[in-house]
Formats: sequence, C-alpha cells, structure tokens
Amino acid sequence: MAILDVKGDAFCILAGFAGPWPITYFGTTSLRASRTVTSHKLWIKTALRPEGMKAAAHIIVHFNQSLEGVNLPASLQTLTFGRHFNQLLKGDWLPASLQALTFGYKFNQSLQGVKLPASLQTLIFGDRFNQSLQGVSLPASLQNLTFGDDFNQLLQGVSLPANLRTLTFGIHFNRSLHGVNLPAGLQTLIFVDVDAGRTLPAGLDIPRSVHGVNLQGGALRRVSGVTRGVRFERGI
Repeated sequence: MAILDVKGDAFCILAGFAGPWPITYFGTTSLRASRTVTSHKLWIKTALRPEGMKAAAHIIVHFNQSLEGVNLPASLQTLTFGRHFNQLLKGDWLPASLQALTFGYKFNQSLQGVKLPASLQTLIFGDRFNQSLQGVSLPASLQNLTFGDDFNQLLQGVSLPANLRTLTFGIHFNRSLHGVNLPAGLQTLIFVDVDAGRTLPAGLDIPRSVHGVNLQGGALRRVSGVTRGVRFERGI
C-alpha cells in the first residue's frame, strides 16, 4: 500500500498479490512507517483500519479478496476497485462520507442488501457487470450513473433518483425503456459505441430537461419515440 499526500488529500493505493509473497504498505503520515506482512487477510484488515488511515480520502483497491470485517475510514470520499476485484459486498460498510464509487472491469456481483451512502453522487460499473438493480436502493443524492458494456437488465421497477443528471449505457444494452421513469431532472443520456445498424431502446421517453443524447461511436438506423427538440451529439 502506498499513500501520497496530493494537495492535502491522502491517496491510498492497495496493491495485492495472489501468491504468498510479502506485501509492504505505508502509513498515512510517513513513508518511513512501513510494515511487511505475509498474510493477505491480516494485511487487508491491518491496512484498512481507520486508525492507520485517518486522513485517507481516496482509496484504490488492486486485489481480489473479501473485504468482510474491514472498516473503511470515515474520511473516505472516493473508493475505486481495480480490474480484478469481484467479491460479494454485504450490508452497511461504506462510510457516510463516500461521494464516488467505481467498480472495475471484472466486478459482477449483486448489490442487493448493500447500503449505498446517502452522500453518494457517482456510481460507475465496469464492463462485466450485468446484475439486476431491482431491490437495490439508489441514494437520492446520486447524480451520475454509468453502466459498462455487458449490462443489459430491465430497468422497470428500478427507482432512479430524482437528482440523477447523467445516465450512461454500454454497448450491449438494448432493453425496452417503456415504463421506465427517467428522472425529470436528467440532463444527459449516453449510449456508448452505437453501431450503424442499432436502434435506440424501444419506448424511449426522454424528459424535457434532457439537453443532449450522446450517441457515441456511430449513427442509428432508426430513432422513434423521442421527444422533439433534443439535441443529438452524433449524426442520426
């Protein structure tokens, strides 16, 4: 683990290994306060103790181990999981101060039963994530929601927060949006890597607040059910 003090914010990078090699990590106050442990579980629980990272505002996790029993620091603002993390998360363990949560490429676990903090503003899923959000409580504070390439789940019955400003879908999303209540305050709707032969999801009813639909990657063959006056950022 390495912690760097950048413009007053403490950054913590946790880099783990799958084998029995020793892992070195550093305390928040001084790079001299280094410790080496050989047990992955001991390292995780020791490295993430709040008393060891009181100033940590940003954490990047680069391992694929369970975080059960880990207490994240109360000061945490952003939590980023790297490419390989794919562990089940449970309960109320994310700190109330968290503003941004990013999952990496391989994460594909259900978030049912996970309490997302009321302060969360940004939620980003990696490309492998394809789990239903039905039964998942998205906080009212959420402003940016991004799905990766593999996400293709029904959104009917999912309560999208009223404060949501940007909603992004990946390559494979082609579900009907009929009956999905897009928030009245939504400003930007993004469909990533749109191919020339692909159509917008059926039943797309865009709120008047949306000022741009970003069709990244190409043009659409057909656009139907779209509110007039919306500005498209690619040729259609």
